[in-house]
Amino acid sequence: MDLINSLQKIVKKNSKKKAIKIPELIENSHSTEYEIVSEVTTANIQNNFYTLKEPILNEEGKKQYSIIKRGIFEIINLGIPKDTEDYVEKITRLIISETDLRMSEKTTKDIAYLIHKDFIGLGKIDPLLKDPFITEIYYDTSIKINHKLFGNLSTDIMLKEEELGLILRKLVILCKKEISSINTKVEYDNKELSILIDYNTNSINDSKFKLTKTQKDLYTPNQLIKENKLSPEILAYLWMAIEAKKNIFFTEDSLMLYPISYFLPPHVKVLTNLKNYEPNPYTITYMGEHYGEEDYAIIKDYKKEDLTANIIASSENIKEENNIICYLENGIIKSIKEDAIEVFKFSNNQFLSNLNNSKFFIAKNKTLSIKDFNLRTKLLALLFRINQNTKDYKKIIKIYYENPEIVLKKAGLL
Repeated sequence: MDLINSLQKIVKKNSKKKAIKIPELIENSHSTEYEIVSEVTTANIQNNFYTLKEPILNEEGKKQYSIIKRGIFEIINLGIPKDTEDYVEKITRLIISETDLRMSEKTTKDIAYLIHKDFIGLGKIDPLLKDPFITEIYYDTSIKINHKLFGNLSTDIMLKEEELGLILRKLVILCKKEISSINTKVEYDNKELSILIDYNTNSINDSKFKLTKTQKDLYTPNQLIKENKLSPEILAYLWMAIEAKKNIFFTEDSLMLYPISYFLPPHVKVLTNLKNYEPNPYTITYMGEHYGEEDYAIIKDYKKEDLTANIIASSENIKEENNIICYLENGIIKSIKEDAIEVFKFSNNQFLSNLNNSKFFIAKNKTLSIKDFNLRTKLLALLFRINQNTKDYKKIIKIYYENPEIVLKKAGLL
């Protein structure tokens, strides 16, 4: 009971986790590498092929793993909290302490990862569920995935019959349904995952499954204009504010955070806690709560965290001084204040501006900055009229940062 009581106390403590990083996707490149679990598991993509680099235990590590595994069997049925990775790591550390095992911090993390993967998670495909850039996992004789940046990829994951059988059994339990020779197909949906199983009772190896992570519909800049939630002028203003490294806040509503990320400069490091964030392919993206070297932080429900970055965030309450604050109502930007001075407002179903009050514009050569603002507004209005696709939209913004004249000439605006 001492072990159980110690565990119940320790699982109440929260631990901070490092952000997951994906490097910048260089144009025409088909390779990248990034961590899925900090200092433990890495994903590598080369020429449309996805591989995992996972912990490999030496002989001593395998012995320690067996000892910890036996200890976990004593308490694994207590009921597992939602944050199972954190839970298993705490159990592992507790058992190491109780059994007086001697091992490095790296081995401890490796063993905790492997125990979660093999006993609580979905075995070999568990890292794919942890990878925030994977949206779908398929099995039809082999494992394939859909990646947010790289599209459809093959993997190096091979499943033996018993491994596939275990995954299928766990999926069926998750679905809270039964499979029989009569009922061989199972479908299930919850807020986070959609599961489709086609079970072959004659040959498990001929079974199929598909896991789809639930993705919220993310707004694009064009959709915001279409639904009259803001105007091309407001987008141009916010774009220039991002470029000028101003902090931008949206009152309470996080709807705007993702579409505004289209206007980030290329090559910058970006931290975000948006779960369904689609990485801008021209930036270096970190997904999580904490990082420390970011240039921009796109944060939902900002609570005045200590960040080194320029902030683009939704927040319930933030001071107006030295910030740009967009006040939203029913998803519509009703007012924008810059350093407590109103520069945009929504009135009589139209967006009105008063940039003469903008310190942002006054600080620059006013004539040149207004000219730049007008050209960007026309460009964004054009991209809306032709309904530019999202991939090329981001590419156009990237090129504009590098050579605005080329973009404006091709758009017929110069």
